[in-house]
Amino acid sequence: MSTMTQAPQAIRIIKPHISLNVSDIQQSIEFYSKMFQTQPVKIREGYVKFDLQVPSLNLALNQNSLGAPGATSLTWAFRSSAVQMSPI
Repeated sequence: MSTMTQAPQAIRIIKPHISLNVSDIQQSIEFYSKMFQTQPVKIREGYVKFDLQVPSLNLALNQNSLGAPGATSLTWAFRSSAVQMSPI
């Protein structure tokens, strides 16, 4: 009796996501708009999202009035039927 085995599928990273704390959201919008030559796709009070194509990146900016700028999260979106996610 023969058994068929599937070759492992490659994981395809779709787009990384970086979330940054910033002290001045308006100044950050101006800076990143100039740097990436594009406007944000979403603006809410204290939150901005850039959906960049080049480089392929979702960049979120979060207003942090406590003066602690820096990265708050770094994640990757990927597509693969071989990967299963479970809560930690």
